[in-house]
Amino acid sequence: MVLSAMQLGASLPPLNTNGVFQQAYHGLVVFSVAIVAAVVSLGGMVFLSILLLNMVRAISHEKRARRQREKTAQEQKEMKEVLGSIVVPVGQLDQCCTSLENVQALMSS
Repeated sequence: MVLSAMQLGASLPPLNTNGVFQQAYHGLVVFSVAIVAAVVSLGGMVFLSILLLNMVRAISHEKRARRQREKTAQEQKEMKEVLGSIVVPVGQLDQCCTSLENVQALMSS
């Protein structure tokens, strides 16, 4: 609103020839543009920092998930190898072995 009022004042005959008013008007315009540029720059920096933080977190989460998947796959592979070498009596077929420890306990009995 101040800029609009000053622009109107700059177009009127008494103020459009006043050098002090013209300098103040141009100074206020430059100051307003600089403030807008600073706010936009600050917003851009906040956006970029959040973006980078989320990228780092996503990459570390993916690495943890991949390690967990590889660990689970290795455990399943070991369980299949152990189960392939076990001969289970017919009476124990209804027992479900859910982990490698249960399978190894069954093998030792």
